[in-house]
Amino acid sequence: MKTRKNYRKLIALLLSIVTIVGCLSGVTAFAEENDNTPTRGTLINGLVNVPSNEINFGKGGAAIANTDINVYSDVTLNNNSNLVGIILEGEGFTIIANDTNTYPNYCIKVEFNTAYGPQQGYINQNANFIHTTSIYHNLAHVNVSSASVYYGAESGYYQSFGTVYYGEFVAVLGISVNNGRTFIEYNAANGERKRGYVSTSALYFFGTIDDGTPFENPTNNHQEQVGQYVRSGPSEEYPIIGLINDGEWVNIKEQNPSYYFDGYYWKYITYAVSGTSYYKAGYIKVL
Repeated sequence: MKTRKNYRKLIALLLSIVTIVGCLSGVTAFAEENDNTPTRGTLINGLVNVPSNEINFGKGGAAIANTDINVYSDVTLNNNSNLVGIILEGEGFTIIANDTNTYPNYCIKVEFNTAYGPQQGYINQNANFIHTTSIYHNLAHVNVSSASVYYGAESGYYQSFGTVYYGEFVAVLGISVNNGRTFIEYNAANGERKRGYVSTSALYFFGTIDDGTPFENPTNNHQEQVGQYVRSGPSEEYPIIGLINDGEWVNIKEQNPSYYFDGYYWKYITYAVSGTSYYKAGYIKVL
């Protein structure tokens, strides 16, 4: 995995050089973005100005690449001239516009994260990926200056671990109506993707979002003894957020369907943080 990460950084560096050259020569190219000064779209009165040809803007959400996926700067998907990045196998990304009949190559507009900040582009509609949410309209953007991200939905039980900023796109995984928080996947620092909960009032939703997270009404909550790392999302490309020692009890919250990736089922868990009164939530892999 470390070799793949280094490869990704090298690709990102080379592409950033190409981007600068393209801009200087008058060629349309994607500018590098900064996590602290998001420029995901033109914001007018708190709303994103959606291009008229992107008729399915907001019909997307979170996805995970099953194989390496090339990302291009325009809808021609030209292998030779407009490659802007590569989403590596196991990495999460956000579908911004699921355009099924607008473009000649049936493209999907996506946003993925790099060591130099989030990047947008287009992938082939037939690219091999897992759509990790079942909600049809599951895209939102942050509509306040900043909002804290928490490990769980219940106030007072889970600590914050990150921040999202005004204008950022986030993929909606579910809404915890009773707790006033929304489960999201977002772009974090250092090219990472993370999952957590933010205040629902901090988001503007594109379309109608179904109430309830995948874990609020579980069919089979139970406890198991495990010994392994806990990750922020359901693959080894997501960052480690904790460690469950062998013999430690955790509460596994079943999800239907479970994520199956790289030979493992990934389960969403909650567990007590040793020496504190807080809990954490994340993903572990099981055979």
